[in-house]
Amino acid sequence: MTNANLIGAHLTGAHLIGSNLQGIKLTKAHLSQAILNESNLADTEMVQACLIDAEMIDSDLSGADLREADLRGADLRGANLGGADLRGANLRNTNLQGADLRGADLTGVNLKMTKLEGANLKGAYFNESELQAVEVNQSL
Repeated sequence: MTNANLIGAHLTGAHLIGSNLQGIKLTKAHLSQAILNESNLADTEMVQACLIDAEMIDSDLSGADLREADLRGADLRGANLGGADLRGANLRNTNLQGADLRGADLTGVNLKMTKLEGANLKGAYFNESELQAVEVNQSL
């Protein structure tokens, strides 16, 4: 599906388990409560996407562009977010336990109430991020 354009698509509650969505454009897409577990979302463009309460357990989001995306309450346990651009994203109350965030840009991200136990944060950027009540026991 490389280079497919789903900008602004309404996929709320969609079941896309194990999907290959690598490199597609999902800017401003509505994916609240979507189930994307074990999916390939590497290099996907999801700028300003709405991913509230979405499930992306064990998914590959490496190199994804998630700038200003709304991921409140999303479940990203075990997800690969290595090198992802999350600048300005809202990750409040998101579950990132065991996630790989190596080299991810989390500048200006809201991480309040986020679970980061076991997450790999090596080389991640947290400039101007809100870290209130974050649960961290990360692997470096």
